Amino acid sequence: MGDAVSGDRLVSEYLSQLHAAAWVLPADRRTALVDGARHRLYAEIGDDADPARTRSVIASLGPPEDAVRREAETLGPSAPVAPRPLSVWGSREVAAVLLLAIGGLALPVVGPVVGLALAWMSDRWTTAERLVATMLAVAPLVLLAIASAALGGGRWIITLVTLLVPLAGLVPACYLAVLLRRQAAAMTVHGSDQAG
Repeated sequence: MGDAVSGDRLVSEYLSQLHAAAWVLPADRRTALVDGARHRLYAEIGDDADPARTRSVIASLGPPEDAVRREAETLGPSAPVAPRPLSVWGSREVAAVLLLAIGGLALPVVGPVVGLALAWMSDRWTTAERLVATMLAVAPLVLLAIASAALGGGRWIITLVTLLVPLAGLVPACYLAVLLRRQAAAMTVHGSDQAG
């Protein structure tokens, strides 16, 4: 397959693996570690993220587990290590995705708003990922409001509002679920690597 994978994709996969491996760190340290790695990667790769250069820079960072181990050592022995979660899908994450996906049907506006609030309270997604989910939920409604104002409303706007408001959370729900699925896959890969 060679260089068929883009440099950006390689960076994204490495950062997902790093985030999944960093479950033992407190949320603020995990976020700082991933953000620091992201900044270092893009600083060293530059604007030309060709796959060969990207692989070389990622290799210089070392395996995600080593970066996490170095970060954990800075916490000292007094920092308790939480037990490894059995899944990235905690109750808060399940509720967030479900309320975003179908909450708008049962409780228009309230369901997706509560789903987004739960997503923001979860430490399974980065701040950037939560911002993207929020924008994905809000953007269609803002565009609909602008279109309604520009075109003077009408029956078709009422129809669109009736359809879009309950479904506004569906895209961000899918986005957040895919991110969790990637984290779970990275945990599985690293778990089997350590067993082997």
